[in-house]
Amino acid sequence: MLQVKNRIDDMAAEIAQKKMGAEFGRLGKDKSSTEARQKGVATLKSVLGNFEKQLQRVGDSADLRAHKATQSSEQEFSVKLEKGSQQLDFDVHVKQLATVHQVQFKNVAALATGSVKVAGRNNAIALDTSGLDLATAEGVKELARRINADSDLKEAVRADLRHVPGQATPYLLLTATTSGDGARFDLVSASGVSLVARPVAGPDAVVLAQGQDAIVKIGNQGAEESYSTNEIALFTGVTLSLKKAHTGTETARVSITPDMEGTAANMRALVQAYDAVRKQLRELMDPGTPGASVSPDGDEKGDVKPAGAFYADAGVRALLRDLERNFERVVSIDGKTFDPARFGVKRSADGSVTFDQKRFEAAYAGDKEMLAKWFGETADVMKRDTRADLDTQPAGMRLAVRIREWTDEITGVLKHRTDTDEIVTQRLATKEDQLKARFLALVARYTDELARAEQVQQQMKETRSFVDALFRGSRKSGE
Repeated sequence: MLQVKNRIDDMAAEIAQKKMGAEFGRLGKDKSSTEARQKGVATLKSVLGNFEKQLQRVGDSADLRAHKATQSSEQEFSVKLEKGSQQLDFDVHVKQLATVHQVQFKNVAALATGSVKVAGRNNAIALDTSGLDLATAEGVKELARRINADSDLKEAVRADLRHVPGQATPYLLLTATTSGDGARFDLVSASGVSLVARPVAGPDAVVLAQGQDAIVKIGNQGAEESYSTNEIALFTGVTLSLKKAHTGTETARVSITPDMEGTAANMRALVQAYDAVRKQLRELMDPGTPGASVSPDGDEKGDVKPAGAFYADAGVRALLRDLERNFERVVSIDGKTFDPARFGVKRSADGSVTFDQKRFEAAYAGDKEMLAKWFGETADVMKRDTRADLDTQPAGMRLAVRIREWTDEITGVLKHRTDTDEIVTQRLATKEDQLKARFLALVARYTDELARAEQVQQQMKETRSFVDALFRGSRKSGE
């Protein structure tokens, strides 16, 4: 009986599969196509995002045309170049470094009901010492915690503990959070008397470091300039990091000049990011092997290459054409012809785009300004001049705007396609559930019909056996 039941179940499932095989095949093909599109969208989002980051790096945090700084001496300061730096020569004399104000308190108990007077503030800030025994390590530790948690103090002063050998109670170390004259502070008692400016013999507090401004002089004839920090934005895109004060009156010479190697590196990175986008777009639009298809169960055939997820997709094809047009086309700038191919953008026979260093160096030596004008000052779409036609704006802005039309998290093409594919996926899941339900119903139906047929067949066998038995009995009686 069990063998009969298993045979009926297998036959019913086979019949139902044959009847609904075409529908399941179409469903599998639709699911495979949707999954391929979803993977394609994720891939496209990644490569476009990487290219956008490269545009922003060159256009916002740095310049495509790089500069380099050389110094006659690197002991007193270092030079950092950022976006907007230009060719310059200047002398620097560092007279004084900026320092933070720092006070060490030995007799912390003297701070009970005291306050901190910060330079530039009219009112002193009272210290919360209530309930604390400042003669104990626990009390000093809690006071430091309260100072660091005080909203009025934590932007101006930081409290630390200094453990001294042989001292049971740690010293309280107060340090200004910023450097310069304006960051100085004083500690005063409840009566308003300074606890820092007391006689040297047995002081409650000692000034370990006096807050002061940095003082520098630009050029031999320049006036002294004061800065509250050792990081000085001296010119647009030029920052000095002071390290040591000069002795005497000597100066250090700084020369900022165009950097062909740095510019070439920027251009190479830009070309590589552009080629990665082109390569990925071409793969996504690959027509595949002629006749390639997906099997009814959704598996790809191993002997053929299937078409790309965006094969014959007009939108993706238009995106590729726009990127190529904006990155590789010849344009006129200030009456001169700019050809990206002359500046190292080389299209190879296989369709890839590479960077030709020698060709770039030859073109750059002839005109250092043209490359910067071609790319523009920024690739930030928020800084786009909406009054001007996009096609007349620099290549960096044209490329950034076109990419943002696809990558925008709210209105971008990829966001729209992702939302659409999610809806399609939900519909396919519903359809799959419906098909499975129909399949199970068919299996149940055919199982019931086959079981009845099996029962009828068994009854017929039993009837025939009965008739045969009667016939044999009649023959024996006649004999």
